[in-house]
Amino acid sequence: MIYFHSDTCHYCLEANVFLNQYITLGYQNNVPIYFATTENASALFDDERFKVESTPTMFYYSKADNSYTSYVGSEEIFNLLGIN
Repeated sequence: MIYFHSDTCHYCLEANVFLNQYITLGYQNNVPIYFATTENASALFDDERFKVESTPTMFYYSKADNSYTSYVGSEEIFNLLGIN
C-alpha cells in the first residue's frame, strides 16, 4: 500500500491514528505501507498510475492483476485497514 498524505492536512492526521494502530498491531508485516508525503515524494503525486487529487489517499497494489485501487479520505482508509 502507498499512503499519500500531507503533514498539514487535518484528515491525514486522523488517518495517521489508524495507520499507527495498524503498525502497532503488527499488520505492517503482512501488507507493508509506504508513506509518501507532499514534502518528500512530490514526484509520486504526479505519477500517472496514481493521479492523487486529494489527501489522504491510500493505494492498494494487487499483484494478481497488477492494478491499483484507491481509497480516498480517512473513513475509506479506516474501512480498508479494518481496525476496531
